[in-house]
Amino acid sequence: MIIYFEGGGDIKESILKKIDATAVSSIKEPSLLVIPWTTNEKIKLKKYNGIIKEYFKSLGVLKIRYLNYTDSKETIKKKFNKSNLVYLPGGDTAILVDKLKKKNIYHFLKNYRGVIIGNSAGAISLGTSSLKIVNFEIEPHYSAKNDSKLKKLSLKNKIYAVREDSSLVYYSKDKFKTLGVVYIFYKNKKKKL
Repeated sequence: MIIYFEGGGDIKESILKKIDATAVSSIKEPSLLVIPWTTNEKIKLKKYNGIIKEYFKSLGVLKIRYLNYTDSKETIKKKFNKSNLVYLPGGDTAILVDKLKKKNIYHFLKNYRGVIIGNSAGAISLGTSSLKIVNFEIEPHYSAKNDSKLKKLSLKNKIYAVREDSSLVYYSKDKFKTLGVVYIFYKNKKKKL
């Protein structure tokens, strides 16, 4: 499993297009599964799904599926098995995490063999305070004005702070790559990666 922890940004503005293109191009015949559960508003969800579809089509993804909250466990399993790329978008983190937990998506993500892209709320949902797919926290939309808060929080956990136009690429417990600007906060210290 490879995870792109993105710092956020509106995909309509294409701020992350180069990074997403890198993720997509790493896969032969990409087949995307979108988990768009970051809002409870049906009109907003429909609009977001359309934007996401056009965005990933522009990156060369021809097969795009959506995980519906009403999908059965068997349907969810089939959709994961037919994909090699998962996208967790930005939006309301609390709504996303709540729905991921209620539908028991942890197992599918933890054992996933493809590429996962988590943008903002999607990135946060994979950390230790949410699904615990990885053993650290993500701070998207990084700004230096939050350094003192992040240093205090880093006494308990490692925190990777990712700027909006950037991504932390996770390969394994100790193997990372940065695309753009990423800092680590740990034990009250800040270091640029």
